[in-house]
Amino acid sequence: MKNKKGFTLVELLAVIAILSIIMVVAVIGVINLLNSSKDSGWDNTVKNVKESIELKSNSVPGVVNTYTISSICNNETTSNKDVSQTIRTISGMENINAYCKKDTSYIFTLNGKDNYDGKTATITCNSNGVCSSNSNDGTNIGQEVIVNEDIKCVGATELSYDERFGYIGKISNVLVPGTALDCKVKKSGDYTERFYYVSDLSTDSDYAVLIYNNNVKVSNGIASVNNKSGPTYHSSNNYNGPVSALSNLPSTSDWDNVSLRYVNRKIVSDTGGTTASGNALPSSFSYEGKAARLLTYQELLNACGANNYNGTSGLDFSNPGYLLSCSYLLDNTCTETAHGYWLETPLSTSTKDALLVYGCYSSSSYNYQLNHYIAYGDYDGVRPAIEVKKSQILLNQTVTNLTPNTIYNFSTSKAITLPKGKYKLEVWGAQGGSTSSSSTVSSIGGYGAYSVGNITITDDTTLFVSIGGMGESSTSGASKTLSGGDNGGGNGANGRSTNGTSASGGGGATHIALAPGKLYELDGNRNKVLIVAGGGGGSHTDTDGNGYNSKGGNAGGYIGNSAVQIAGSCSSSCTTYSYPSGGTQNSGGLGVTSWSSGTTSTTQYVGTFGQGATGSSSYGGGGGGYYGGASGSYSGGGGGSSYISTTLTDAAMYCYDCAPSTEPATKTISNQLVNENPEPMNSKIGAGYARITYISQ
Repeated sequence: MKNKKGFTLVELLAVIAILSIIMVVAVIGVINLLNSSKDSGWDNTVKNVKESIELKSNSVPGVVNTYTISSICNNETTSNKDVSQTIRTISGMENINAYCKKDTSYIFTLNGKDNYDGKTATITCNSNGVCSSNSNDGTNIGQEVIVNEDIKCVGATELSYDERFGYIGKISNVLVPGTALDCKVKKSGDYTERFYYVSDLSTDSDYAVLIYNNNVKVSNGIASVNNKSGPTYHSSNNYNGPVSALSNLPSTSDWDNVSLRYVNRKIVSDTGGTTASGNALPSSFSYEGKAARLLTYQELLNACGANNYNGTSGLDFSNPGYLLSCSYLLDNTCTETAHGYWLETPLSTSTKDALLVYGCYSSSSYNYQLNHYIAYGDYDGVRPAIEVKKSQILLNQTVTNLTPNTIYNFSTSKAITLPKGKYKLEVWGAQGGSTSSSSTVSSIGGYGAYSVGNITITDDTTLFVSIGGMGESSTSGASKTLSGGDNGGGNGANGRSTNGTSASGGGGATHIALAPGKLYELDGNRNKVLIVAGGGGGSHTDTDGNGYNSKGGNAGGYIGNSAVQIAGSCSSSCTTYSYPSGGTQNSGGLGVTSWSSGTTSTTQYVGTFGQGATGSSSYGGGGGGYYGGASGSYSGGGGGSSYISTTLTDAAMYCYDCAPSTEPATKTISNQLVNENPEPMNSKIGAGYARITYISQ
């Protein structure tokens, strides 16, 4: 008979330890599960309250348990009003407190009680019952837009639904064809009218062309939706489309918050020509008194791409489905009352035909194509196209619930709304363009500068970030203009009709401000500028040598650098000329009016606030900056200056081989650090950049 043997003390202790570990893991898992459940439950609660407010506010007044937003808030104007019981009633949610106040919109503040550990959220609604929400646990359920008087359109957070295409438009943080925008067309109104971005305005790329989502007709001074009974679009003239549309388009009093960049427009045909079947088209057609115009065929092409068009025989109108690539243009078409809408563009092969966007022949027969008619427009209406400055379009969502070292990077210009706290601002200006006149003669544009500083904001604040573009580079060739980089880079120019000379555009500045717009647009609002990093000057080379081969001036701190003669380019018989200088804190650099004498000027080819200069004959453009760099004749451009507001702390400007300063207001540190990537204290190769880092509450 075998002896029974029990556990030793060591073995028992080991078993207890293992069980303890299992118990701890299990408890942690349960706690995490409970926390996750609470988070999910709170998100669903906020969503349900938002949807309930929207649903009830749009219901018919007078029905039991039906509320309008104004009645929920009881027209409260400033202080918070307790609306907890009403919110619980309409949403069916318990364990939640709610307060409402009305400023420019109705704002509901929700506070979860015991079941939600005191989580909070805000729901913002306009008077039409459209709401957005933000929860404080980091989950962004919607978009809470905080805008100022200058903003005319905001990025959409929800898309309309079309049973043919699904959701119409795009939600995007950059303007791309189809980006859905909600615009404020009346100063006394709200951001309620849906538009879609189509293309840039061909005559001014700072403006965006937006198309309304419906056909309109003006009645008693009010632009209302009207899909049917469009204007007559055929006549003895060959441009009757816009003529007939004028009475249907909203006036500047109907839509008093938007306007056309150019009231007088040149009418061109589908081929871009100035005639239709030999008849002249107007070179200055007037939309005087109108807030909108018709979309052109050329703008549609920019958005949708080429169709079956060969440039000779005209459009192929047997191409159904072409507009499926840009279905947002078909929003609210193909209904019993609307098949499409007219374009501004007459057909080149006819004196009477007008082009139109066409959804269908009937509500069940889809075509999705361009079409043309000698038509009376029973089912084809007028759809307004407005022109809005890009700086007046806010696409970004409000940022909430930051943790230390949260970083936001910007390679394109945009706005961002930040909660109160301390932030580090970093900006890098753009490099000027490079040049090459031969295999042995070339030069590079000046480097962009770097600026840094901390800011403390005491309430939710919108910062507007504008990124500098690199100047356009050039090789030797025919006379042409080289574009300066975005946000203030001056244009350059090749000055000869044959090979031998080469110039480039200046680099643009990068800045952050409390007001929208490019830097030069803030000339009358300089106190809103927080920080600037200047752009480098464009370079210039010539196979003749003679001393005027020069590198663009590097962007500076408080003073930008002058363009610099390329070592060895001056023959033994020439002298060293004066070169365009950089911008300062008070003025643009000195321009150079003559390459042969090096004569300088304080009035010619001088940079201005936010803008680099253009020169004469053959030249590199001045770099953008707080003040732009100068330009000249047969020379590179000077670098732009940088800037740090006195409202910033721990602020400084860094630049490549530049003039230093120890004064706090103009603190400038010179070094020889340069990088293509945005690195602190490094000057910038290529395009500009910006970074915002949350430091602390």
